[in-house]
Amino acid sequence: MNGADSSLPPETPLAVISEDFLDKAKELIQTEYDLLLQEKSQPLLAEGKTLEEAMDLIMEETSKATKMDPSSNEVFVQGGWKDPNGDEKVMAESLALEFDTLQEATSTLRKKNEKTESKLAVLTGGFAKRAQNTTAEILQIYNDLQNANIEGHVYSNLRDHEDRGAIARIEQLRSAIMRLRDDEARLQAQYNDLVAPPTAEIEEE
Repeated sequence: MNGADSSLPPETPLAVISEDFLDKAKELIQTEYDLLLQEKSQPLLAEGKTLEEAMDLIMEETSKATKMDPSSNEVFVQGGWKDPNGDEKVMAESLALEFDTLQEATSTLRKKNEKTESKLAVLTGGFAKRAQNTTAEILQIYNDLQNANIEGHVYSNLRDHEDRGAIARIEQLRSAIMRLRDDEARLQAQYNDLVAPPTAEIEEE
């Protein structure tokens, strides 16, 4: 800071507060808040107000009390809370400090999320690999099944075609056999006519 802040005590870094302590503090604050709301809402509920109406009245009363409190106009600057009284420099300092605080908190949260993500990647890496392998196996089985269905359809069509061709060939063979038998009978008759002596010559003898 500049020379105007030389009277301020030196900054002392705060000790790191564990997540468990922060969670417990949040629980205590929430518990106190709930008890306070319950305490203030009991008289209103006794008057016949609904719970929603009672909450609205309590919030309205709290808002009015906050606006009437002189400290409600104070902003946080380096060194504590201060009423800006329209001083733009004080407001700018407060906004800059708030921005830096949010930026630092965001950076810390991002690092924490990256660390958590890294741990999850290590913990679930085996499951993810198994899931990928299982997915690949399922896709391969599905492809094999599709190919088997296609091959079965092709083979069925070929079998039907062969069956129809076999029936046609059998009919052709039957027709050929019948023609051969007819030819054999005709040729046998011709042969018999050739080898048999004429009837007139037999009677003259």
